[in-house]
Amino acid sequence: MVKLQLKGYIPAVTTTFNKDGSIDMDGWITLLNWLHQEEMHGFAISGSTGEWFSMSLDERKLLFENCGKHFARKLQLIEGCYAMTIKESVWLAGVAAQNGFDAILITVPPYLRPNDREALHFFTEINKYVNIPIIIYNWPIGVGNDLSTSVLKEISRLDKVVAIKNSTPDLKKFIADLEALKDDLLVFGAMPSPLGMGLMKFIGGEGTMGAAGVLGKIYKNFYGAFWSNDYASASKFAAIDNDLMSTFFKNYEGIYGHSTATFKAFFNERGLPGGYVRSPMLDLEDSAKVHIRNFIKKHNLPKIN
Repeated sequence: MVKLQLKGYIPAVTTTFNKDGSIDMDGWITLLNWLHQEEMHGFAISGSTGEWFSMSLDERKLLFENCGKHFARKLQLIEGCYAMTIKESVWLAGVAAQNGFDAILITVPPYLRPNDREALHFFTEINKYVNIPIIIYNWPIGVGNDLSTSVLKEISRLDKVVAIKNSTPDLKKFIADLEALKDDLLVFGAMPSPLGMGLMKFIGGEGTMGAAGVLGKIYKNFYGAFWSNDYASASKFAAIDNDLMSTFFKNYEGIYGHSTATFKAFFNERGLPGGYVRSPMLDLEDSAKVHIRNFIKKHNLPKIN
């Protein structure tokens, strides 16, 4: 399997919905164009932040087709192939391959809480039936199971598995996973922070895959400075992201509302088509949006339109 040329900041892109819940495709492409202009290193679409769970397979296919049409071969495209069955994940992987995506992102099905043997079987079956590089997603908060270091190592030996996005909240385990996997896989999970820089510099890892890209070029500037060994500049950019995460999020969850609703409100306040969340999630209340406007003013983030 071809090794991915993947590193840096890859946002987990939100999906732009109209107030009635329909997909605002023009708005979504406008948002993606802005993220591309801000020099994101790739896109991860139809993930948790993209509200995959609220969309039909046909709707997700429509997203993949439009994203591929506009951005294939311009930057690395990753498709979230999350589903409740192996058959559905494999079908989504086929759509990704047909539309110029570079890899698929896969987590074990939510609610199932598989043991290690079952998790290995799940990824082995996916590996058997797809023809596109696989990125493991270890997402214990979302699926209820933090995959063990030993089973992640076994999964890493599958021939199409090339990377991991590791969102374990356990720092000691993240470091153990990183040390075990860094020679075999591209590892994502470090944040733009002094800790993230230390992990990537002294142990390994390729970067960040997640959030939504609301700070735009700040992420690109962080990694540009870090890769140039300009740690003072990198730390300044990291401080803005740290302020964002500590003000609006705790343990991967939003403080003033759902994390996805928070990201969408950020885009909307910046003049971009963030749109609305789909029910049963709720958009942020007006009182919460005041904090977003204060943050934007504090860090002089430009209004786009």
